[in-house]
Amino acid sequence: MNFLQPTLLCLAHLGWDNVWQRPQQILSRLARYYRVIYVNEPFLTSAEGEPHLRSVASVGNVSAWQPFFPERKEVLEQWRENYLALVKKLLLDQELVHQNGVLSAARPLILWFYTPTPYYFLEHFPADLVVYDVMDELANFKHAAADLRQRESILLEQTDLVFAGGRTLSPAASSQNILPALFNPQPYWPHLLAICLPLSWATTASLMSALTWPYSINWPGNTPNGPLSW
Repeated sequence: MNFLQPTLLCLAHLGWDNVWQRPQQILSRLARYYRVIYVNEPFLTSAEGEPHLRSVASVGNVSAWQPFFPERKEVLEQWRENYLALVKKLLLDQELVHQNGVLSAARPLILWFYTPTPYYFLEHFPADLVVYDVMDELANFKHAAADLRQRESILLEQTDLVFAGGRTLSPAASSQNILPALFNPQPYWPHLLAICLPLSWATTASLMSALTWPYSINWPGNTPNGPLSW
């Protein structure tokens, strides 16, 4: 069991500096305990320049980033490679991962998805825990990618924990570890412990605390590492 506080890398489909909604509400709470890196999906710009990241927010333990891709054929044809390279460099520069042949995390890494579009990050980043927070059924949106349901199925196969914004999900999610957001946490406590304890007691408790508002949790007074102190 690793007792270092994890880094949480969130891959989203909403700009951090847009409307303050579910991702910001949840991740700003988790930032009390973790370093949160929030990356929105890339925006297209004019054809000049190279793919790059722009910082859009840095408050406490949260840093939010917006990738920009110049609208050129060679860039668009290498969309995945460019996206992966930008995020990998971001984490390397901040010494949150190391590259020595194979990419390795300096401390436990949580990959948190709000969209299944960049599911391929799972192949390149050594995640200790994968969370999919299903805020919307994006495949039903206008102009959604034709293969988005297939991407979601691949992501769900490798996800440790799914949070649902409602009581229904696509059939692909029916066998996953699904917990409704804003739930009464007591019945789910043993289930979450089994999923998150390979990281640490702190990971389990902070995830529960952030995702179960407005309920409170009666945590045991002592853990294998002593009393909880936050």
